Amino acid sequence: MTCGDFAYLGSRLFDKSFVISSSADNKGGHSVLYDSEHTWDFWCNIKLLNYRYPNPCGKDIIKEKIWSDIHTDKKLSNKFYSEDFLKCQNKINVTKITTSKESKMKVYCVRIGDKYGKEYEDYINDKLKKYEVIWIRKPFHNDVTLQWNKMLPMSYDIDEPICVIDIDIHLINDYEKLFDYPIERGQFISIPAWWKDADGYNINGGFFKYYPVDCKYIYDKFISDIDYWQQYYINNKTTVGPVNGEQYFVEDSVNDKLELITVPPAWVTRWSNGYNMTQLQFDDWQYYISNKYINVTNNEYLKLGDFHKDIKFIHFTHAQNKPYK
Repeated sequence: MTCGDFAYLGSRLFDKSFVISSSADNKGGHSVLYDSEHTWDFWCNIKLLNYRYPNPCGKDIIKEKIWSDIHTDKKLSNKFYSEDFLKCQNKINVTKITTSKESKMKVYCVRIGDKYGKEYEDYINDKLKKYEVIWIRKPFHNDVTLQWNKMLPMSYDIDEPICVIDIDIHLINDYEKLFDYPIERGQFISIPAWWKDADGYNINGGFFKYYPVDCKYIYDKFISDIDYWQQYYINNKTTVGPVNGEQYFVEDSVNDKLELITVPPAWVTRWSNGYNMTQLQFDDWQYYISNKYINVTNNEYLKLGDFHKDIKFIHFTHAQNKPYK
């Protein structure tokens, strides 16, 4: 039996998973199983936590035995996870495997670094029990910073809709209507930035819904020159650094090939708790955002004690806003 045979047999353990087969000039290839969070190498008897083969395997990757009573071949392990071997994997094929079990829609969210505590994660997990929430806790590439790791699901060979959300959000009222918003192949769903994050752009990066197979070209564009794109929208003054611009990159790229659809503006709002503002500045900001919402949606108010019943998704401005409370 080959490593590929082991990967396909191992797929029976999961509701949904992906066999990743890599090849490299003069170095051979390797096949493993990926469950959208961890890599399972049944050939080498290794489970790699929060890792997608064949990305660079740094020292912080946690390796465990799959079967504790079975020998792990250190020679094979050192070969398939050496820096030289991983660097030369020049062709990656991903095969979708679906069992007969009904699967939940996947919702991806990034929590990298120490800006956001685990309480944000717990809040989103609790609100989205209907779905399969998958956390991206480590950069998928050494050069990819913070929220730009939202590009990762666009690399997957998944022919069904997924959602990608920001972590600093508050979900209220009938918020599942946003996640269940209808979509077809060739379409890309986002939320409108009616408060205008930047002139010339229409969406906010807090929520995306798409078919990953439709968006592989966006991932390929980004990964072809990571540093260039991570600085592009800062350098052209669309936004400010040090890390920013992924939503503009996505909007520009989506408009190249896909149909961009935004949900009703009455469903979403930007909000703040006045962090880093004087009371007068905060009062002025609330007056501005409330009147903007009324003008855009024709609703009578944005917030009178509670937020308007139409609002489902609130995107906060700073981590200090504590949306989980």
